[in-house]
Amino acid sequence: MTDLDVSGWGPNMLGPVVQQAAGVAHSPARGTWNWIGVTLADDTVNERTNFTVNTSSLSGLGAGVGTWLATPSSANLAAALTDETGTGSAVFGTSPTFKTSIVLRNPADTFSYTITPGALAASYALNLPVLTGADTVAVLALAQTLSNKTLAAPTLTGVSTIAALSGSDENNALAGTQNNVAIGSVTRVRVTDAGAVTWTGIAGGTAGRMLMVTAVGAGGLTIEDESISGTSSDANRCLFVGAASLVLAQYRTALLTYDATLARWVGGLL
Repeated sequence: MTDLDVSGWGPNMLGPVVQQAAGVAHSPARGTWNWIGVTLADDTVNERTNFTVNTSSLSGLGAGVGTWLATPSSANLAAALTDETGTGSAVFGTSPTFKTSIVLRNPADTFSYTITPGALAASYALNLPVLTGADTVAVLALAQTLSNKTLAAPTLTGVSTIAALSGSDENNALAGTQNNVAIGSVTRVRVTDAGAVTWTGIAGGTAGRMLMVTAVGAGGLTIEDESISGTSSDANRCLFVGAASLVLAQYRTALLTYDATLARWVGGLL
């Protein structure tokens, strides 16, 4: 009786060892045998019998299994499997690399998420926060409700109500009458010219956008109702109570909100 010793098996399953028990006579006599694709070569010195498997001569294996045993590549493994999904290299649990899209499907196999890396100019790390059952991951262009989140210097658009307004200042030193005043993405504008300044309209209005305007210069600021003396574009004009322009003395502030339905800036003095 011989025992199977697998210590000499390589990753391609070639060269397994059958260990001859010490003191037991060899039967048949020492030499070389061939049996169903298995070649046995007797080793007299080490008291063992080595054999090599010719996978092409084995029967009963599934399609491609013999090829994978002889050359265990990812491609040969995929060819031997009958229920694989996807193509390419075998993937293991620690730091795998994916070069194409990843498709995630729901258990009912009715819908899917497809994750596709964009054209990158450099390597980046995506660090996901620790999520609980109530957490939400914000997704671009998806309507979502967020709670208990801190936003650092955000640019908010389409907001109809807001609990606190904070952001960046912009100094505007333009003098005289100004049409379609460009304010960029700031939340507060400081009008600094020492003379009297008049705004007939403000560009950049979007639904719910809020803007604070402070007259810092000694001459103050007038924000006209319906651009009565200027040529501001229709959608950049302001609409105030009683059709009266807002007059800001030095250091006074006005709070304006853009109303998309009216297509006008509305508001008043603080």
